[in-house]
Amino acid sequence: RRVHGGTNVIGVENKEKWLSEINNSDLRLAIGASIVRKMRQTVLERTGYTCSGGIAHNKVLAKLACGLHKPDGQTLISHSRVSELYTTIPVHKVRNLGGKLGASLRDDLGCETMADVAKLTRAELVAHYGSKTGEWLADLCKGFDSEAVKSRHLPQSIGCGKNFPGKLCLKTLEDTKNWLLQMSQEMEERLSVDKEDNKRVFKTLIINVKIGKNSVSKTIQLRCYDSISIGNAALDALKTVNKVQGDNWEQPIYSMSLSALKSVIEDQRDRSIKDMFGELRNIEIQHEDDNIIVINDNSDKIIEKSNDTNNINDPCDRSLIHEKYSDQNVVIEDLDDHEVTNGHHAVIIDFECSVMDCVNEVS
Repeated sequence: RRVHGGTNVIGVENKEKWLSEINNSDLRLAIGASIVRKMRQTVLERTGYTCSGGIAHNKVLAKLACGLHKPDGQTLISHSRVSELYTTIPVHKVRNLGGKLGASLRDDLGCETMADVAKLTRAELVAHYGSKTGEWLADLCKGFDSEAVKSRHLPQSIGCGKNFPGKLCLKTLEDTKNWLLQMSQEMEERLSVDKEDNKRVFKTLIINVKIGKNSVSKTIQLRCYDSISIGNAALDALKTVNKVQGDNWEQPIYSMSLSALKSVIEDQRDRSIKDMFGELRNIEIQHEDDNIIVINDNSDKIIEKSNDTNNINDPCDRSLIHEKYSDQNVVIEDLDDHEVTNGHHAVIIDFECSVMDCVNEVS
């Protein structure tokens, strides 16, 4: 079995003539196309799966090219043909323009395709989006992008999706819930396997949906890998972009997908918590000459010290201690079994496995 032969060259009907007149820049692309075809053939032989390929002078254009002749073709975009390609490319299909920036180009500036964006001057883009983003957009409109290609051994996203064409479209909440549950169960299984294999967790969930003729995406925080929680969160997000009338959607849904993004290594996640609160495990409360001292018995480091239990002078008073940790969802408890002396006892401020201690007066 062989991969689909030939390379689709954007804007070129006679490839033999194009090759006979080719310049050095496009010659490099032609050599790259030959290499990509061999790579696709190797993938097919080793896995039994076909794949598509894109050949261009930068990552953004190559990614666009790769999607033009799926699932078993490859496409080459010469720099001289970028403006021709852009007439058919919606803004949201371009890398980094699928979110708020792409929506702003469409809603605020009326740009539906990349060709529409290219009609704006560099000065207009900079005035609207600032120097960094405006300059980047202006270069991108001319087919230039300097983002480096980086080696990647792990997928940066995990997702699943389903199309509901024609009469199969989702019109009711109940049908949508059922499909979301199936998709969420698949996500839970795949995310759990990834967590076990790669020791990382994903923090962001994107819900993509095609409603009527429009494609919409919503980004929410991925708090856990439980399929019920994922499904409920996705349904709540859908309700913000498609109105509900009774048990029916105002507009039918023709496709849905869930994608988990922005992974962090578990050790790094734990490290950030430790950095925030300090590595305090075992504590010991001592008193000496009516001074109350809270120390860490691993390092003998004094955490808080007070000789006036109505006011902790070092490093801050009691109200400031509460303020200091108020945004960390800490649990503050008065523990009778930590009674020290003169009717005073410890207040433990606990966040997961880390402990911060201060001294507080019994009310």
